[in-house]
Amino acid sequence: MNEACQHFVQELMERKVVSITELEQMHAELLEHWGAGDVADDFDKLCKTCNDFLRGIGLAICGCTCRGEKYYALANKTKDALTTKHASSLEQWQVDVFRSIVTQLADLEINKDSPTDPTDLRREHVTKKRPAGKSSDQMDLLLDRLVGDRWLDSCRAGSSVRLGPRSYIELAALLREGGMDPQELIIGTS
Repeated sequence: MNEACQHFVQELMERKVVSITELEQMHAELLEHWGAGDVADDFDKLCKTCNDFLRGIGLAICGCTCRGEKYYALANKTKDALTTKHASSLEQWQVDVFRSIVTQLADLEINKDSPTDPTDLRREHVTKKRPAGKSSDQMDLLLDRLVGDRWLDSCRAGSSVRLGPRSYIELAALLREGGMDPQELIIGTS
């Protein structure tokens, strides 16, 4: 992988999730730094070159459309036991809470007439669905972290959450199992 691609992938790793506007800005900065003539001068070629290399290590630059805006992230495409074990820095109780939220949010998106009121989703998880031995503060910190990492998006002035772009990108298979049809975009493959 050439230096321009390496820089692009490292910046994408650091940012976790970027909008199409941010991605275009990253590309413009690459062009400014590396100049024309490098792989960086053609955005599709840059992404294809990066993805060709990343495929060998089970990663891809992927995207999704989330509430009308395109987002991109470096996503893990490997689903083996070792990857699953080391894929997250979350503790098991945090993974369980997150999975519960994703399942509930996916159900709300599929069944628009669901009896669950999404406006109370954050409060419900902090107060009623809190694991034994975990405080409301720990739950709030977890939800803030999931929002900060773009797994979830805050809505209704922070009183609720909804699936964020990173969930649509990295959890597409899980969402499909739940009946959703997230459109995954892998850039640079054409």
